[in-house]
Amino acid sequence: MQENVEHLTQLMTTVADDSDPEEDEDVQVNERSPSQQQREVILGSLWRLAVGGTLVYTISLPVTECIVEIAKRVGVAPYYAGFVLAPWASNASEFAQVTHYAAQRSSESISIALGSLAASACINNTLCLGIYLAAHVQEMATGRLIAEALSVVVVEMAVGYLSAKRVHRLVDALTILSLYPASLAFAAVFNYLFWS
Repeated sequence: MQENVEHLTQLMTTVADDSDPEEDEDVQVNERSPSQQQREVILGSLWRLAVGGTLVYTISLPVTECIVEIAKRVGVAPYYAGFVLAPWASNASEFAQVTHYAAQRSSESISIALGSLAASACINNTLCLGIYLAAHVQEMATGRLIAEALSVVVVEMAVGYLSAKRVHRLVDALTILSLYPASLAFAAVFNYLFWS
């Protein structure tokens, strides 16, 4: 019996020695005072924001130039090319996360996936409206970007309304999916009728 206890103790010591460094870090963090923990969390967050901001700053101009060049070669306005291509780049992490949740096929995971997508869409649309207002004040005053801004607002309101439903059917998904090309078509027709 004593031999078994010694063997288990030795086995547990071996497992403890091979422990994950992240677990050791968590234990070390938990041993610190709350003010030290808060300071480390804030510094870590600021570091991640700085690295992420630097990456975005470094990558965004070349990506924008590529989208503009694609638009020129295809023969469409850069707005439409960016409207189609940019979400795939900026929302890649959301797509991966939602795919993971949807693969679980439980109502809770589907709710999390839909909530994540709705929140992402609202954040992106709000950001786009802010960019329109900040970068194109003069053009907004002349009405050049009214169609784009209206399409973003209408889509955001429609997605918000459909997301508030307690039960989602296939027709709801198809309606939300159709809003994407419909908003592009609305902006193109509006601009053609009033600004061509």
